[in-house]
Amino acid sequence: MRNIIVFITLFLIFDVYSQKLDTYDLTTDYFCNPIGIGNLKPRLSWKICPDTSLKSIMQTNYHIQVVTDTLNIAGADDITWDTKKLKSDQSVNAVYNGKELISKTRYYWRVKIWDNHNRESEWSKFNSFETAFFDTSEWKAKWIEPSVDEDHNSDNPCPYLRYEFELEKDIKKARLYITSHGIYSAYINDENATDHLFTPGWTSYHNRLQFQTYDVTSLLKKGENATGVILADGWYRGRLAWENARNHYGEKLGVLYQLEVEYNDGTKEIITSNKNWKASHGPIILSSIYDGEIYDANKGLGNWTMPGYNDKNWKDVTENNYSLGNLIPNEGLPVKIIQELKVKRKIITPENDLVLDFGQIVTGGVQFSAIGNKGDTVSIYHAEVLDKDGNFYTDNLRSAKQKVQYVFSDDLEITYHPMFSFQGFRYIKIEGFKGEIDINNFKALVIHSEMTPTGSFACSDSLVNQLQSNIKWGQKGNFLDIPTDCPQRDERLGWTGDAQAFSSTAIFNYNVAPFFRKWLNDMKTDQNENGAVPFVIPDILNGSGSTGWGDAATIIPYELYLKYGDERFLEDQYQSMTKWVAYLKDLAGPDLIVNSGFHFGDWLYFIHPTDWNNKPGYTDIDLIATAFFAYSATLCMQAARIQIG
Repeated sequence: MRNIIVFITLFLIFDVYSQKLDTYDLTTDYFCNPIGIGNLKPRLSWKICPDTSLKSIMQTNYHIQVVTDTLNIAGADDITWDTKKLKSDQSVNAVYNGKELISKTRYYWRVKIWDNHNRESEWSKFNSFETAFFDTSEWKAKWIEPSVDEDHNSDNPCPYLRYEFELEKDIKKARLYITSHGIYSAYINDENATDHLFTPGWTSYHNRLQFQTYDVTSLLKKGENATGVILADGWYRGRLAWENARNHYGEKLGVLYQLEVEYNDGTKEIITSNKNWKASHGPIILSSIYDGEIYDANKGLGNWTMPGYNDKNWKDVTENNYSLGNLIPNEGLPVKIIQELKVKRKIITPENDLVLDFGQIVTGGVQFSAIGNKGDTVSIYHAEVLDKDGNFYTDNLRSAKQKVQYVFSDDLEITYHPMFSFQGFRYIKIEGFKGEIDINNFKALVIHSEMTPTGSFACSDSLVNQLQSNIKWGQKGNFLDIPTDCPQRDERLGWTGDAQAFSSTAIFNYNVAPFFRKWLNDMKTDQNENGAVPFVIPDILNGSGSTGWGDAATIIPYELYLKYGDERFLEDQYQSMTKWVAYLKDLAGPDLIVNSGFHFGDWLYFIHPTDWNNKPGYTDIDLIATAFFAYSATLCMQAARIQIG
């Protein structure tokens, strides 16, 4: 018996040591192999591979190496940080603490770990991060604006800008650094150079304008090259909010473009936006966040992003010396086409409209293929619901048209989807389509910020499962660069109350740390001097100070800290948090009861009364305001304790 016990013990010990300890999912500041980061102290994180044969696996030590050359990691000059074996169970947000990072440089890092079963892992595979500009002096490009005729009181066609250049040597690496007034799409040699949509994103543009970095090495060639950029109004000067309000940030669109090329021999060349570029209008004759897009193929420009194109009839551009002090490397999650949905059914409504149903309310656009004759126009209208009679319903859109049109130039088959507009819809109404509709020629493109799911949830109750599905679709529909209130009507703004109420759920469903980091930085920027937080971020309404809404300044950073364990959210937002609480304290006065100032109160009260305070069941505004004041003050106190340690 003793021999059997010894054998079993030795077998179990051998089995423990034979199980491989490994790491996976290495990230830098919540991104996998990011390019164009602006953080001098990035956070490095990793996960331990699950091992079902062992219980209570805990990391006890880690060893991180950061290098600039993975082939020569023993060279002292190439190692920028080496922690050696460090006793720690931390595997999330290990703060880089090596040599000062250099701009426009790619760094590679790896990690090995030890666990409480005395196992040592192999080195992980290398993950990487690449820095962007750290100083505005590194910008050699000039802001350029197209010299085209425009009416700044209405929608205008999208400007197209182009430039040709020659590269004389074999190319090793190329990076495009770009931003715009408006939103942009960039091309090199007839290929899309950007895989993000609605760039540079919506921020407090006068104070914080993101620029993006793209690896465009594969798009360039030795010899003649051409590049082009399409600009659209977007949030910069397009119609936002109500009563045809537009030009919130400026009247003219423009681009700042810097292409840096490194040759195989180590020499470098920079191609920039400058006065030698050319500009024209093209086939996108209208593109609006609210109203949709009109594409007239008769105004097509041919291969306008290829070298040798005849642009003699194009117009000049003007250079402008705008300050570069508001430029920041990209912070948020990129917006992309995340999913595609097929048509569920075709409907002829009682009003004889042709309607397609995608079976799910989404944010995005419709891609369709069709054949038409020259001058034919296909019109697509978007709606979330049908009315009680089964007809196409758009009254809830208010003034937003949510309309996409395509004008044919010949009888060739085309495939089209809008570029610079998004709609909220489940149903589309089609007009002007010739012939029988094939539902397989239509698909809904689901567009939102590229959030990584944190996991999944399912249970035995189908109603609860449907509720969770609705919640996630609601998040996908309203997390398009900023947390919006809706994706369909003439609003789509970053209401702070909506964001704070949903933030905990949003963090539970998806990795939204970079998403909220960007938005909170804009909140901090747009916050009033007296501490009042605007109703919407970025602030275009010039209203502020409501409890429940402004408390997003305290609640969201604290929720992010609780879920991610990242103290940066508290460090970065602490001043904003305390300014908001101080503002409420001034409103409250000596008795600490907030009974002055404007507050939305119980905004989703089940009856929408004309005289709220005289309706049964309505919660007193002073009670709500004071409760939020107490809660935000408590969160500030907790944040201070955490930072003190």
